[in-house]
Amino acid sequence: MLGDEHSALVVYILDDNTISQIWRSYHRNIFPSFWERFDRLISERRAVSVDAVRDELLASRRVSWAVAHLERSNSSFFTEPTTYEQSLVQMMIRDPRLSSAANRWLSKAKDDADPYLIAKSLASPITTVVVTEESQDLSKTASIFYVCHYFGVDCINHQQMMDRLGWVF
Repeated sequence: MLGDEHSALVVYILDDNTISQIWRSYHRNIFPSFWERFDRLISERRAVSVDAVRDELLASRRVSWAVAHLERSNSSFFTEPTTYEQSLVQMMIRDPRLSSAANRWLSKAKDDADPYLIAKSLASPITTVVVTEESQDLSKTASIFYVCHYFGVDCINHQQMMDRLGWVF
């Protein structure tokens, strides 16, 4: 049921831009009820991410201190890709229909987190949703939203996540 955050187990897989947006927009002393719910989502392992996001957050230094909070709340918040997830990433990179996204992913000096977020969702035995602040315009073929749509992976932004969870502040 919509609004009941415990009715169905859904794991939200967070992109670095979502984590950055949350840390910049929801100051802990102003939004304590948000943080109570968000921290619970993390500790229950219903909000997770991947190592490549951790690396992006630390490299950007925008909200690198958020990494420590996330790891304190759930030591396995940032996960290493499994062998299967790695193979899914390689498959995405080689897929000629995803060449725009693959070129973007490969142009970065370090691994881009996007294919790892999608692979984590594809490999999961439970319902997952990728959460990113990137455009939801399907004409942008290099976007994570486009690739998620291509594979049938649910992809939303953090506001849509809060709506689905029934969070109102």
